[in-house]
Amino acid sequence: MSDPGGDDFLRAATCHREGRLEDAVALYERVIAATPDHGGAWTNLGAAHRQLGHVNAIIAPASLRFKVGIVWSGSLTFKTNAQRRAPIEHFIGLAEIPGIQLFSLQKGPAAAELSTAGATALVTDLAPGRVYLGR
Repeated sequence: MSDPGGDDFLRAATCHREGRLEDAVALYERVIAATPDHGGAWTNLGAAHRQLGHVNAIIAPASLRFKVGIVWSGSLTFKTNAQRRAPIEHFIGLAEIPGIQLFSLQKGPAAAELSTAGATALVTDLAPGRVYLGR
């Protein structure tokens, strides 16, 4: 079975890893044009834009997708935080639903769990800056 955009996605990911972010962005956009529901391409495109400092471009590609902001922990010093928090892994499956784009709104030490869980390719981290997620 053919994987539309598969080769371009692999090339984009390689460019991304090598720090050739402008090339990666162009390839991710080509993958999305061929496969609009390619969640990995959407997420990685947002990550590349964030690394380039293109804050508005992070949200623009998601304008056609249902945006879901996630927070999995409150303050670690809050007395009952352990009872109200949820493991980040509980949210990751949502990224596989076509038309969904996950955004981390998590702040503080718990924000590091995004990377620890290996979810940076599935969830766009907005913690480094403030971005309006409106229409």
